[in-house]
Amino acid sequence: GLGDVYKRQTHSSAYINRGIIYKLKKKENGAIRDFSNAITSNPQDDKAYVMRAMVHRENKNYEQALLDLNKACEANPSNSTAYLERGKTHVEMGNVDDALRDYTKSLEVNPKNEIAYVTRGHLYYEQKQFDKAIADFNKAIEINPSYTDAYYGRAEVKKILQNYEEALADYGTIISKNPTDPIPYYKRGNVYFAVGKYDKALSDYSKAISQKGDFADAYCNRGIIFAKKRDHKNALKDYTKAIQINPRHIYSLNNRGVLYSELGNYKAAIQDFSVAIQFDPEFYLAYFNRGNAHKKIGALKEAVNDFSISVKLNPNFVEAYNNRGVAFFMLGKDELAHQDYEKAMSIEKKFAPAYNNRGLLFEKMGKFRDALKDYQTALRLQKNFPQAKKNRDRVWGKIRGR
Repeated sequence: GLGDVYKRQTHSSAYINRGIIYKLKKKENGAIRDFSNAITSNPQDDKAYVMRAMVHRENKNYEQALLDLNKACEANPSNSTAYLERGKTHVEMGNVDDALRDYTKSLEVNPKNEIAYVTRGHLYYEQKQFDKAIADFNKAIEINPSYTDAYYGRAEVKKILQNYEEALADYGTIISKNPTDPIPYYKRGNVYFAVGKYDKALSDYSKAISQKGDFADAYCNRGIIFAKKRDHKNALKDYTKAIQINPRHIYSLNNRGVLYSELGNYKAAIQDFSVAIQFDPEFYLAYFNRGNAHKKIGALKEAVNDFSISVKLNPNFVEAYNNRGVAFFMLGKDELAHQDYEKAMSIEKKFAPAYNNRGLLFEKMGKFRDALKDYQTALRLQKNFPQAKKNRDRVWGKIRGR
């Protein structure tokens, strides 16, 4: 009778509530047990199926999660959360189309579900459907103007589309709602950095650090700005701090290595690049920078090896082809140098350094007019190129002196 139904629902709710506590405490086995008991007590309890599915998904038991979410949707076709969670599971399984269908179904059931709009918006963003992503974030904000995740999502899309002022406005809104949260300051700092407003970026990174003393990414990015300002002391201090916080912070290791190179401390630079590579063997930029440091100390074979790994990892890395060409040139391997300069030009036709370097090769071979042509091309592509101007004037003197 009705009393039995009430009793089942009461028992089910008690199990669910305790299961949620277990889930929050990361006690998955206890959570699964309680949600399962809730289902045994009331086989039509859609919430219990959803909660158990969430634990299964967190444990990467995706097939089991889908089974539970299918049960939840069957038990209650109006459960917007069940469709939303099933969509999230499909995303983790790589089923994008199924995920979009579920997110849309979740919104059909509950058109006021701002979480579903933001979740679908993020998926559209990942699929580079930026207009649809913005529309979803806008709708979420319309439903709940205090929902900061929607502003974050919209700001990220605006940044990708280079609508920087609108992105800054969204981060400003988030900051106004959560002035003690370091994340929006950091993200707004990244936008200021992108548009070259370094002082404002510096201020935002400093604010983020003041609120989160172990914010390694903020220290790293502030270090980059200090380096741009030629404030080597503070740049070095920030990179080092980031590495102390996170010894595996490969970008800080790489950036500190670049700074050491600029200061002429190539041994320390090579050490930093090597540690970064140890943590991420596919970090092509670290190989490139280590190659430059090796070249500076005359370790040309090591430089060639580093540049070769760099272009293998990133076949369109123009600077690495060019610099490997320089190393080959210094080793007297002119044909290999010529191939690398031409490879760089084939990737980026307006890459002035490759023309200048090929000019040096032609000049060495006595092909002065070919060299002159390359130096002139380099100067046309890059107006402020003192070395190319010096090379042009020198080879022009050789031509006139014949």
